[in-house]
Amino acid sequence: MGLVVALTGLLGLTAYTGKNGECQHAPVYTPFPQKGSISNSQSLDGPAFIGSSAKNKFLKSQFPIYPKASLMHGDGGNTGNTDYPGPLGVNTTLTSGANTINIMMWGADGSLTAGYANASVGLPPPRGLVAVDPATYQINAAWYPPDNETLGLAYMEYMQDTNDILLSTKEGNVYVVHRGICKGHPFFRITRNINLKSVIKPWELLLNTMYDTAGNIWFTTGGIIGGGDPPQNSSTFGYIKPDGAIVKRRVKNQMVENGIAVSGMDVYMATGPSGEADTSTSTGYMWAMDATGSSGLNVKWKVPYDSGAGGKPGEIARGTGATPVLLDDKFVVITDNADPKVNLLVYHQKTQESAEEQLVCSVPLFEAGKSNNDNAALAHFDGENFGVMIQNNYGAPPVRLSSPGVPFVLNGPWNNMSSMAGGMVRVDVTPKGECSDTERAAKGEYVWYLAAVDWLTGKTTYLYRTGMGGTFNDNWSEGTLGPDGTFYQSVLAGVIGVKDKK
Repeated sequence: MGLVVALTGLLGLTAYTGKNGECQHAPVYTPFPQKGSISNSQSLDGPAFIGSSAKNKFLKSQFPIYPKASLMHGDGGNTGNTDYPGPLGVNTTLTSGANTINIMMWGADGSLTAGYANASVGLPPPRGLVAVDPATYQINAAWYPPDNETLGLAYMEYMQDTNDILLSTKEGNVYVVHRGICKGHPFFRITRNINLKSVIKPWELLLNTMYDTAGNIWFTTGGIIGGGDPPQNSSTFGYIKPDGAIVKRRVKNQMVENGIAVSGMDVYMATGPSGEADTSTSTGYMWAMDATGSSGLNVKWKVPYDSGAGGKPGEIARGTGATPVLLDDKFVVITDNADPKVNLLVYHQKTQESAEEQLVCSVPLFEAGKSNNDNAALAHFDGENFGVMIQNNYGAPPVRLSSPGVPFVLNGPWNNMSSMAGGMVRVDVTPKGECSDTERAAKGEYVWYLAAVDWLTGKTTYLYRTGMGGTFNDNWSEGTLGPDGTFYQSVLAGVIGVKDKK
């Protein structure tokens, strides 16, 4: 269910061979075995292409977010947009590789680093970090955390100025792993390890880690309940200073269930109800923080939102299902979990006089009783207005989880998306804070397709068939665009790439 906005505009790339002295830290290079492409697990009828090719429409370049980083939702503001081009449906081709990579991050040199589930060694598969050739999907280097800890792959951060990857384990360790190059071969090495096990509670899992521009590492505990994490009746959040000192705060009966956003020194976080606060009329909170104040952690503002009764079909989070998304340096958006419709909530980034004034607008989304969102919005500023596009996940099948000893039916009902209400909505927000919404109806087919949706009109321009059967199910994974215009999507059996032929 990955979404990404392509902003046409090519980047100039140069070959990167490694800095002087990096080879002294590199292990002996060992080639990884090459895996083949992904095969269809069903033989079905379905047109290979529906619609017509799109015209190349140049959109305004993305707003710079610092530190410069690549993450699941694009950048530190989670905008989901990029200046890379995308396939237009012109002589479009499909490639695939049977390496089960997930959460793809781009270096400034065009290198691809991804999370990896090594299914060849049993269940649950060990999670690692891999360097991937974006053209062949060949794995050229790998790193795994010590002591069989569980990497939290969803919210890794690739620092584009240093080629450092910031990531954490659910058990409470924070790692900074450097990606280097020696004699043309990539490698990984740990440059920093911070143990937070004494900082977080035994029932809490480490979820987020992100840098601010002062070099502080912000962290939160939490989890994704629909992704297999247990409910937690508290959340610990704070930051690690460059000298290793830790500043933290804990909140009871609230749980972080998504990523966070960081721009400069400002941090944005949403929590959902848990523990005693998880009732049929629950409240979650949207937070803005920075590393100032007498305690070293300043909550700039904290605003409640409606979490509803919970239990919507397709729901994977108890509170908001949306990672906070920054609209340049003006606004920040999430969705709530209200009944009978979820709402897009637009907040001022800058502190206002009251909670009521902090909220710019609230826009109801989708049809009553068939409304849910469990993904970050897409956002882009066209020079006049901010466009925010939200996907309806109501009725989505659950995340497929691997369990030892439990039979798995590859082409089973977990592939059936017909229960989804479907649809997308775009809400336009003016710089003055005026909001309006327009329904977007992008309907897919049961055979797996890449859908190209015109950002300006909301119309589905084309559908390109990517595969058939459970092997091509994206299982809630995010997609990404590469520097050469390839759209990459993690699927159950590996990764696919869709690209126009020149």
